Amino acid sequence: MPPYALRQPVPRQTKTAGSFVVILAFFAIILIFFVVQIVQTFETIHEVEVFKAKGTKIDGLATNLHTVDYNRRGGRDTSFYVDYSYQPTAPKIAGSRSVTYRRTAQIADRDYRKLHVNQTISVIYDPNLPSESRLAFEQSWITLDDPENMPGKSSYLVFGFPAACIVVMLFWFVIRHLKERKLLTWGEVAAATIIDKQESHGRWGPSVDVIYRFIDADGETIVGKSKGISNIKPEENIPGTFAQILDNPTAVYDRENSKNNFLYRTSTVSIVE
Repeated sequence: MPPYALRQPVPRQTKTAGSFVVILAFFAIILIFFVVQIVQTFETIHEVEVFKAKGTKIDGLATNLHTVDYNRRGGRDTSFYVDYSYQPTAPKIAGSRSVTYRRTAQIADRDYRKLHVNQTISVIYDPNLPSESRLAFEQSWITLDDPENMPGKSSYLVFGFPAACIVVMLFWFVIRHLKERKLLTWGEVAAATIIDKQESHGRWGPSVDVIYRFIDADGETIVGKSKGISNIKPEENIPGTFAQILDNPTAVYDRENSKNNFLYRTSTVSIVE
C-alpha cells in the first residue's frame, strides 16, 4: 500500500521544504559574489580604457624601478613598480610655467623587464587634472597578469567558470524540484521493486544509487533509477534515507508519460497531510 500522503486524491496539496529555500539561498549568495567580482573587473577595465581614450599622450621618463616582495598563501610573490615623471604642456597664459609630475605605477612582470631607468615612456594624463596619469601600456592591478590583448582573462576564468557552474547546478536543482512537485501534485503511484543498488561514500556521507521497476496503470513495466539517496545510519528509519525507502518503495509517475517518474522519498517537496 502506498504511503499515507500519496493516498490523497489529486491534485494533492504540496509545500516546499525549508531545506530547498536554504540551499537555494546559499548558492544564490555565492553566485552573487562571483557576479559582483566579474562586474567589478569589467568596470575597472572599462575605466582604464576610457581614461586612455580621453587623455592626452606625451613622453615621460622612467626615474626608478623597484620591486616589493610579500607573503601570500602558498609562498612568496613579487610586485613590480616603476616611478616616472612627466611634464604636461603649460597653459598659454602669461606667467604660467610647466609643472613636472611624478607617479608610481604597478606594472606587469613582462613590462618591468623591458624597462630601464631614464628610458622614455609614453604617459597619458587627464588634461583637466594633469596630476592624474597612467602609462600607455599600464593595466589595472586586477589584470596585471593577463595578456595585453585580453585584459580580465584570469578574473573572468576564476570567477566566471564557477559562476557558470553554479547557474547550471541551480537550474538543474530548480527543474528537479518543479518536476517532483508536479508529480507529487498530479502523479499516479505504484508499488516499486528495487532490482539493484550500488553503495558509495561521497563528500556528504554514504549514499545509494537505486534501480527500480514498477507497473504503470497501462500494465507496462517501467524501469527507473534514483541516485544519491542518503544511507546515513542505515539501521535507522530516518526520513529521506534508503532505509525509509526500503520499508515501502513507491514510484510516483506521470500518467501520460510513465518514464517521467521518481522513487518517493522525503525531498525538497512534501505533501500536506
